[in-house]
Amino acid sequence: MTARFLALFLSILSIQACWLSSPVAGGNERFLSLNDAHLGVWNVGYEKRAGGAWRASGNFGTAFAIGPDLFLTNAHVIRAVTRAGARLDQIKLYQTKGGSGPILEIDQMLGMTEVHDLAYFRTKTRIGHYFPLSGGVPDGQLEPLTAVGYPGDSFRRMKSIARASFQESPFYDFSVALDLPVELEGLQGASGGPVLSADGRLVGVMKQGSKNIAHCIRLEKVIEFLELGREGVDCSSATLGDCLAGAAKKLADAARDGHPLAQYRLWHAFDRKLIYGNRTTFIRLLRQSAESGYPPAQYSIGWRYLDGNGVTESSELGEAWIERSAKGGFAAAQFTLADRYRMRNDMGSARWWLEQAVAQGYRPAQELLDELATHAGN
Repeated sequence: MTARFLALFLSILSIQACWLSSPVAGGNERFLSLNDAHLGVWNVGYEKRAGGAWRASGNFGTAFAIGPDLFLTNAHVIRAVTRAGARLDQIKLYQTKGGSGPILEIDQMLGMTEVHDLAYFRTKTRIGHYFPLSGGVPDGQLEPLTAVGYPGDSFRRMKSIARASFQESPFYDFSVALDLPVELEGLQGASGGPVLSADGRLVGVMKQGSKNIAHCIRLEKVIEFLELGREGVDCSSATLGDCLAGAAKKLADAARDGHPLAQYRLWHAFDRKLIYGNRTTFIRLLRQSAESGYPPAQYSIGWRYLDGNGVTESSELGEAWIERSAKGGFAAAQFTLADRYRMRNDMGSARWWLEQAVAQGYRPAQELLDELATHAGN
C-alpha cells in the first residue's frame, strides 16, 4: 500500500513541478489563485435522470483539483453519496445548479482515510486548473484565510473574520470563522472544499461546520496521507464498496489503538445514527478521546454530563469538561461556558469567555455579548 501511495504522490509532485516554471503550461494548464479558485472547485452529486435528461441530485459536498485529473474531498462526502444509493459511475462533479454545465465523472477511487476524513480520486476527464500542494499554515498564522466551496448548492468564497485556531494542535485540526449568511451556517455542501491563504496557497481542507465555524484538516496531514497512505486505504485496485469497508476498518483499528480523532469520529457516526452498536462502548470512545485532549470530544462529553445523556447527570463534571474544551480553543465551548456563568449571574466571567469566542469570530458569542451590553445599559 505504501509503495502505491508514494507513487501516486510523486506523480502529483512531478506534474505540478512541470508547471512551476510556466504559469500557463500545456496551453491552458496552470495553478489557481484565490481569484480564479472557482475553476478548480466542484460540487459533488450523483446522476439522476429526469425525462431522459441528466440532472444533478443532492448537494453532498465539495471536491477540488490537485492535478489535471486528481481530486480531493472528504471521505464522508463519498460515503453520503453512496448512502443515497449512487454507484461510483453515478457520482458526478458539476459547477452549476442542476448540473447543466460541464460535468466530470470519477474514473477511479485512489485512496481514503476515515480517520482524517479524506478521499482522493481520479476523473475520466482532465481539466486545466488545479491547486498546488505547497504552502501550509505558517507559524502564528495571522493572515486572513478564505474557504471555498458550495454551501447551499452555490459557489462561494467565504472569508475568515478572525484568526484561525488550533494551529499548534497535534491533531492536525484547525478552525476558522467565516463571513457567511445565517441561512448557510453549518456549511452544508461546503465539506471537502479548500481553505486558501491570502496569496492563494492551499492551507487545508474543510471537513464540517458548526454555526459559522469551519473545522478543517491541515495541509501537512493531507500530504502525509497522499505520500504514505498512513491511516488510509489504497483503493486503486478495489471496488468502491471495498474501499469504504477498508477505510471503516482502519478507523475502527485506529480507535482501538487509542487514536483520539478515530475515537471521536466513531462516536460522531454513532451519535448521528450512521452506525449502530452498544451506546456504552461508543461513550467510552468519546471519553477516551476527551481524556487525550481533543477539544471537540471534551465539549461533547461535557454536554452528555450536563444532560445526563448516556452518563450519570453531573453539572460539575459537565462544566469541567466544557471548560477544558474552552481552554483548548473550542469556540462553542467558550460560548457555552459563558452562558453557564451568565445563568449564575457571574457577568464578569461570562463576558470574559464570550470575548474569547468573539476573538475567534463565533457569531452567537457576539450576539450574546451585545445582548448583555444592552441589558447592562438599561
